[in-house]
Amino acid sequence: MIDFTTDHPPVTTDERMKALRGLSRIEKELGYVDERVAEAELPPPSFEGERYEAQVPDTLDLTDRAVFAINAYTRMLDPAMDYRLMGNVNFVRKPPVLIVGGPYGCTSKQIESLILMRIMSGSSYNIDIDNKLMRSVLHMAGKDGFFYAPWSKVAWMPGYIGGAPAGIDIVSQTMQPHTEIWEEGRMILALCMWLQHDQNPLWQELIEKKINRLSELAVWLGDCCHFSRGRLYIVGDKGSVDGPILTGFYALEQVRQIARGCALYYKLSGYEPALKLAGGLVKTLFEHGDAYDEIGRWKHCHFHTNVGTLISILEYATAVDDDELINFARRGYQYAKACGEPLVGYYAEHAPGFAGTKGFELPGQYDSCETCEVADMLVLGLKLTMAGVGDYWEDVDRCLRNQF
Repeated sequence: MIDFTTDHPPVTTDERMKALRGLSRIEKELGYVDERVAEAELPPPSFEGERYEAQVPDTLDLTDRAVFAINAYTRMLDPAMDYRLMGNVNFVRKPPVLIVGGPYGCTSKQIESLILMRIMSGSSYNIDIDNKLMRSVLHMAGKDGFFYAPWSKVAWMPGYIGGAPAGIDIVSQTMQPHTEIWEEGRMILALCMWLQHDQNPLWQELIEKKINRLSELAVWLGDCCHFSRGRLYIVGDKGSVDGPILTGFYALEQVRQIARGCALYYKLSGYEPALKLAGGLVKTLFEHGDAYDEIGRWKHCHFHTNVGTLISILEYATAVDDDELINFARRGYQYAKACGEPLVGYYAEHAPGFAGTKGFELPGQYDSCETCEVADMLVLGLKLTMAGVGDYWEDVDRCLRNQF
């Protein structure tokens, strides 16, 4: 077992604790927090199993890598801010500054990955942190099931988050607790992982509330749906009842971020609203999204967005046994391989030949390899293999060993 000598960071200042108490008061005064959920007791994390020592070849050990990840996941949290994720870093400052962000970004990805790394490695390192992380998001649980972050100028990054395609930034306008629906979609996926592990009915309740709220905010055109305002919503938000159907990057992101978790939850539970929402987003993408040409080639440059969307399409396709969509995902995987170097697993953040893509007019930029797309290719290759439409184990093995 790997031994890390530095434990998670201690609480260091009274000022930060006062800030946390101030946030709690704001949440209660506004009346959006579901106190029953926020104060729920969680069972102690448990990862029982047989443990033994063995001699193994001196080669890539993925379980060791999982423990490294657990070390990072459990030490990027701020105890003085209710164990919220420090997901943003300013390296220009001396010393560098870690910033507690809003509900968007990587919190859901960390929650999803932490439980998977525990299962993969059997590690109990810093395991007391797991429930503290989960409680931190429960403390922001609104009565509609969304997780709302209190307004904070420090946490708010309008230049990064982008608000909406039309530039509507309701968060800066109102300075109210806010959520981001892409993160809510990813949180559905994360909670699905926890639900499979411990069968806690609280996760099921929150997932279904999130799906119902997302369905309520969506604009429905028959069996197609979309979110015309984009990402950002405040407590009690009515959303947009009309507006243009989003195309390109935003059409892809709606599917990538939301449809995958909904499709997985349908597989786990048979919950029909989950399948309806996932299907509505996927259908909108193909009928109105202007994201792929007639044979499945990309119209948008961002590699992670395209391949992540293909994973969501495949998750939905396997939920409904749609062979046409499954094969579309397979063709997309082959196209993605042609945009990179599969021998070593190198895939640039922006695929070549897309310098004029609307919203990403940065020719010659972002051609370095981003971890996101490498992980996407691993996941898509494995899921296609498991779906029986190809054998991509060697692709995955080369990518892991040579690029990671």
